[in-house]
Amino acid sequence: MNTSLSIILPVHNAAQIISPQVNWLLEQAAELTSQFEIVIVDDGSTDQTEEVVCDLIARYPQVRARRQGIQHGTAAAISIGMSDAKGEIVILQDLSNPLNSNDLRSLWAMHQERLTKSKQEVAVDLTFPVMPEPLDPALIERLTQWGAGLQQGKESSEKKSAPQSPAKRPNFLSNLTNFALGE
Repeated sequence: MNTSLSIILPVHNAAQIISPQVNWLLEQAAELTSQFEIVIVDDGSTDQTEEVVCDLIARYPQVRARRQGIQHGTAAAISIGMSDAKGEIVILQDLSNPLNSNDLRSLWAMHQERLTKSKQEVAVDLTFPVMPEPLDPALIERLTQWGAGLQQGKESSEKKSAPQSPAKRPNFLSNLTNFALGE
């Protein structure tokens, strides 16, 4: 199974550094999986970032971008990137504190371990019996009697034309207690 990956890259005025960073991310992601994307979110850049990003999109089909006309901050850019990400796994690449290749591989390996572990758990779950154990006949009889008693109480209260006072109503908790005690 080839898991998909989205790498979110929030940027602001990064025209000089974004192209080498995206090229590096493309190389790293390709080593991890064949299904990946890089989502660039331009947070209102005033330099040539928009033009550089457009060039990257034209060259690489794995690169997508969103642009905010004015700067809203890194948190807003990350939020936009998260909502646009299509990958099963999402990694944030911050240009001010970027992940290195070892970090990316470690994160990916942790995901693969969890995926393998969850598959093993599913396999274990499939070994449980499909049919539940039959219920004890005595329990079924007690449930049937309890239900009949509740139904009789309901029918008798419906037959009376005058409303019952609260003290004369069947006590559901009493019936439940009797059932639980086996009485």
